[in-house]
Amino acid sequence: MASAAEVYAANRPLTTVTTVPVLADRFTTPLATAEVWIANVVQPRDTNTLLKALHRAHPLPALGHCKRVSRRKPEPDAPAAGPPILCVLLFDRVAAATSDEAAALLVECECHEMVRSPRVATVPAAAPLTRAHFDAASALWPVLFHEDKRITQALDDALFTDAERATIGGHLEQAAAAAAAAGTHNAAVLVDGTTVIATEATPPRHPLDHLAMRVIDVSAKRQLAGGGNSAKRARVHQSADQAPLDGQDSRGEITTTDGAGYLCSDMDLFVLHEPCVMCSMALLHSRIGRVFYCESGNGCLCAARRGHMWREMWTFVCVGQAVTACGLALQ
Repeated sequence: MASAAEVYAANRPLTTVTTVPVLADRFTTPLATAEVWIANVVQPRDTNTLLKALHRAHPLPALGHCKRVSRRKPEPDAPAAGPPILCVLLFDRVAAATSDEAAALLVECECHEMVRSPRVATVPAAAPLTRAHFDAASALWPVLFHEDKRITQALDDALFTDAERATIGGHLEQAAAAAAAAGTHNAAVLVDGTTVIATEATPPRHPLDHLAMRVIDVSAKRQLAGGGNSAKRARVHQSADQAPLDGQDSRGEITTTDGAGYLCSDMDLFVLHEPCVMCSMALLHSRIGRVFYCESGNGCLCAARRGHMWREMWTFVCVGQAVTACGLALQ
């Protein structure tokens, strides 16, 4: 497969690209399910008392995304059409494996007279993360859903406009041109808004002299010298009772002795090859805004690791893999 530099050398333009979001598996895999006990509410007026008793005896913290009550239509084979049936989520199968155990638990919490027909049902085991998850979960049981608009747009291929795609392609072409001029297979372009902060394509001088590390260093030196936007300083997420660390002000904002910032907050990195583990972690710690790469390999942002989506990280990085409009996948 031709590299990005070879594509540029062959005069095949990169200015129009299709971006492929690199997301964690939890956004694309089907939602897992769990078995629980549910029952019909005998008298709707007793619903509030029933819920209070169940919350005290069986709070179900692992299923907090599931609503405790479901309003369901009567079964098709019901003798007569009537009002919707109120169903209540009682407890999970861990608390009661059999119907006798479920009945005993209802007696213990004094709920046995307020419900009837306890039975096993399937509910989503985790909170829905995407609209597709929400639709599938709602078919099982009512759930709470807090949609991340960026994830939805990424899955719907609506994250970028045509003009933004052209800009992305232009910066990737700039990186490919730099790589071709330097006679290498990789190049990195760091952009702050519409300003190119750094372009690196020369071969490494030592094993740790990677391109992403170089552009981060150039950006930091530029900002500390007064050539950057010192207003874009990242906040460190810390609890209210945590004392500021060295180099932070009382609001948890990273500062330097001269008040200038040194991070890559809200900047974009355009690189031909997927960043390695070391470079990916450096980009995360520098608060990079977005990363675009052409060729996927043994890096940290591909399907093997996807380090930018780790739950332990305090930042979200928008990562996209770019392919040319003519269908040539640069990988």
